[in-house]
Amino acid sequence: MEVVHGKQAVVTFHEAVESYLNNGGSPRFLGAFDEETGQWTGLMKELDGVLLKDITQDKMNGIAKTLYANCQYDTINRQLWTPFIAIWRNACRAEWATPKLWVRAKKPKGTNVTSIKAKRVGSYPVDYATGWRFVQGLGVANQIIMTILFYTGLRPIELFVMETTQVNVPGRWITIPKSKIGEPRGIPIHEAIVPLLTDMVENRPGKLVRTWDGAPFTVYDDNGGQMKKAILVSIY
Repeated sequence: MEVVHGKQAVVTFHEAVESYLNNGGSPRFLGAFDEETGQWTGLMKELDGVLLKDITQDKMNGIAKTLYANCQYDTINRQLWTPFIAIWRNACRAEWATPKLWVRAKKPKGTNVTSIKAKRVGSYPVDYATGWRFVQGLGVANQIIMTILFYTGLRPIELFVMETTQVNVPGRWITIPKSKIGEPRGIPIHEAIVPLLTDMVENRPGKLVRTWDGAPFTVYDDNGGQMKKAILVSIY
């Protein structure tokens, strides 16, 4: 088919994504691959194996409804349309696809349109009793991780890469050399986790937190989902 119709007839979205990443694109918001199930999540799941020539505006609108059913237009644009259009443009430069004027999600019009945002997880406090019940359902290694996260507000990826040298227990201070916005920041240490951190810093230098078998976490950019299974077991 390629000989007759050219590259545009045979290139899949997955191939376009690989080219996009090889040219410096970001994997953020594209989805993750589960080694156990052999399945993708997110946009990769919806378009894995799909030929570029078969991707239409209607198909993308349907994916938006599937992946971001309860999200605002700005979230849909940021997490779906922006990366997708970047991938498409990269494919066009390689002459794998035809330039298209994709229509992004739009802000509802009219003064009588009311937008109600659901509370985002992490944007409101959890009471200590609920947090404690949740932590109790985890394994020991994950109990340590979640306890530190609860009392510090650290992002999981920040904790996974943290060295014990960043934790000043006597000074009650944790130092993050580079935050999400690229700037350093500090975090006060709550008295409740002082004994835990003291033992970890004094007796196990190196990575502050580790997996159940004592190995450092394998960290992937923008991915804090390494505890997904542990959390699901705890909930159910």
